[in-house]
This record gives sequence, structure tokens and C-alpha cells, in this order.
Amino acid sequence: MRPTGKNPPQDKQTANYPDVAFFDLDYTVWPCYCDTHLSPPFKPIATEKQQKNGIVTRVVDSYGYELEYFPDIPRILIDLHKNGVKLVTASRTWAPNIAIELLHMFTIQIEDGATSNAPNNIISLYDIFDAFQWGDHSKQHHINNALNELYPTVDGDNNKEKKKNNLRVVLFDDERRNIEVEKRKGCKFVFVKNPDEGLTWEIYQEYLKSL
Repeated sequence: MRPTGKNPPQDKQTANYPDVAFFDLDYTVWPCYCDTHLSPPFKPIATEKQQKNGIVTRVVDSYGYELEYFPDIPRILIDLHKNGVKLVTASRTWAPNIAIELLHMFTIQIEDGATSNAPNNIISLYDIFDAFQWGDHSKQHHINNALNELYPTVDGDNNKEKKKNNLRVVLFDDERRNIEVEKRKGCKFVFVKNPDEGLTWEIYQEYLKSL
């Protein structure tokens, strides 16, 4: 069972959530192209306090390049997760092994008492996601593949197929061209416009208020 996420403060008018949230990674979750900027292996960089509790927010590669995920990412992922939203990566990187290694190394802390065997309620970013889409395909292709994986149907099961087609879906992405995903019914594109800030709590809240 995946752990329940931490409960960060929310705006009271935010009542609705999507069914599935897709995340681009480069310049949305972290500030670089992981397939061109980074060279594994990676090592965690942590303060003394972080070393004690197991939180990893920053890593360094074999050439000394340091990478940290954007500060609001844990809060956003946890908020979506605790509200029953399925989480999926949607990345065109040609080095998914590097992205996967980063997702395993970066950690976040979930709320006390959550269903988890993790020490100090620390889990990796990898463990909070429900599915992963990689490859040089359109983001619409990623979304369709993931929905088929998360909501499998059998021939003749029209009710399940109808439900899948009516899902509320969002893609957080820093490339404006991917607005094409809105051609799919129920899919919203949220543009992450600042590559130095990535996906912020403010952008996220504006999206939720629009639902």
C-alpha cells in the first residue's frame, strides 16, 4: 500500500481535484535536462539534520554538478496524493535511467501515522508516483498509455471505457507546445512558465481553483 501524504495548508475555496496528474520532469520538477546536464553516479548532499532524518533534497553528480528539486514539489505531490489523485511522470528524456535514479534518491516526508514502513515516514519521489511514461512520444501519447495502464478495460466493457474517457486529467509542463493535450476531453494543460522556479504552489493553486 502506498503511504498517505502529508496534509499541507490549503486555500478553503480549493475543493476539487483531478483524477490523474501528469508531471513533466525537466524544468518542472527539477531545474535541468537530466539527460544532458548530469553524469551519474549521484551522491546525496544533506545537512546534519537531513542526514539524521533521511531527507534528500539535493544530489551531486560525478562532475560536481549539484541538483535540487524545486521547493514546492513535495508539497504539491503530497497534497494530490492524499486527495486520491493518481500521479504519473511524462518525460521525453532519452535517459530514463537517470531520471529514475534521481526519483529514487530524492526523498520527501509524509505525515505521522501514515501507512508506511519507511523510517521517519520518509519515502522517495519514485514511490509516490503510480505510473511512469518515458520516450520521445507526444505527451498525448504518454497520457493515453498511462490511462490504459491505470484503468484497464476489456473488450465490450463500455462502462469502464466511458469512465476512462471522462476522467479529469492535468499535465504540468514547461513546454507550451504540449497544450495540444487539451484536445483530449477532460484534459487540462498547466504551463510552468519560469524555468528557474518550476512548478510552484501558486501555479498549482490557480489550477485547482479553476476546477
